[in-house]
Amino acid sequence: MTLMRRHLPWALSGLASRSALAKAAPLRVAAESFPPFTHQADGRVQGLDVELVSRVMAGLGQTLEISILPWKRALLDLEEGVLDAVLGVSRGGLNEREEMLAFPDEPLSTAYSHFYFRADRPFLFDGLFTLKGKRVAVLAGYRHPPDFSAASYFQREASATHEQSLRKLLAGRVDLALVHAAVGEYLIQREGWSEQLRADAAPIAPGRLYMGFSRQRGHALLAERFGLALQRYKRGPEYRQMLARYGLRPEVLAGPQA
Repeated sequence: MTLMRRHLPWALSGLASRSALAKAAPLRVAAESFPPFTHQADGRVQGLDVELVSRVMAGLGQTLEISILPWKRALLDLEEGVLDAVLGVSRGGLNEREEMLAFPDEPLSTAYSHFYFRADRPFLFDGLFTLKGKRVAVLAGYRHPPDFSAASYFQREASATHEQSLRKLLAGRVDLALVHAAVGEYLIQREGWSEQLRADAAPIAPGRLYMGFSRQRGHALLAERFGLALQRYKRGPEYRQMLARYGLRPEVLAGPQA
């Protein structure tokens, strides 16, 4: 996960009317810096997930205060009862986060990664042994499949962000970069790297990312209501328009099984 040096100020991201503001105090929500989903720019917190959950919550009469925090700090604040929710969280490999967080049935998106390579150095992933002798940029703090983490026949080089991983790849400092599919697509489009970088087609470590609600603060029912509202919103035209503004295709967020 990306680790930041200081606690950034809370940023109001609710989109509700004044009447909705009067009904309920804003929920305190944390996310890590993960463009285009969540990031800090121009003095405010923004991104696809920020806009999405703010709109859905506005329909429930609830506003949000979203901050960008280091992931470990966000989990600590959850345990201490400081936060109401976190964005972009998985249930955990053994559903170990269920005791602390209430999860809606509907995820924000499906998360999976690709191995990115330079166009002038083609690569085809066909099992872990195709990584033999390679230098692979990975995101620091992330849990990877045990066999990937334990393999000794290739090198893993930690990066603070996916963008840093791709820049290492462009510079020839690594042979491959393991990057979240939607983030990689967004960065390649934003930076104009489409002629230089390619993604292997194989999806790596697919999973689902949610808005997780604090059980300690009594938000289990809100999690259920949010899930139903999110499902309805994602069926409508506004959601596809929102994805288009961020340069993302619905099938990328739906996952490789869709």
